Amino acid sequence: MDPTERDTFIHKIFAKITQLQSIGLIKDDKDIIERNRLSLIWLEATSDSTPSSTKWRHSRSREKYREIEDVSSHLFLALVLTIPPSVCYTPNFQPVINYLVGLGDYKGFQFFLGLKEKEFFESVAVEQGYAGSPLYLDFMRTIFPGPESRRK
Repeated sequence: MDPTERDTFIHKIFAKITQLQSIGLIKDDKDIIERNRLSLIWLEATSDSTPSSTKWRHSRSREKYREIEDVSSHLFLALVLTIPPSVCYTPNFQPVINYLVGLGDYKGFQFFLGLKEKEFFESVAVEQGYAGSPLYLDFMRTIFPGPESRRK
């Protein structure tokens, strides 16, 4: 991946952080979440009918998304909403992952979402079957730390 392509991806992710900090989730973000992107990350594949090549791509994407989730739930959500799995798993995207993991300080990426967004995440989690996932529960505790920090 050339530096310009890497910078373009990073700019898109940072722009999503800015949007989440200022206005929260938009309709397009909710559509992405409703289309099973988070279930791809927080649930392991269980279907035997899924082709092995698809399982491999999903597994690689899951690993890349989780690398970012391990360092920052806020940055993770921006990545999920910006970068599709078909891009995330490619070796060419690894420099972006390396850059994001190497940042070290993630306080500037924090944002607060409101009660409606929390209810949206909870509803989707139940519908898609990952409401009990430890990764999802950790994400929710980080993104929605308590009532005093929520935006209405």
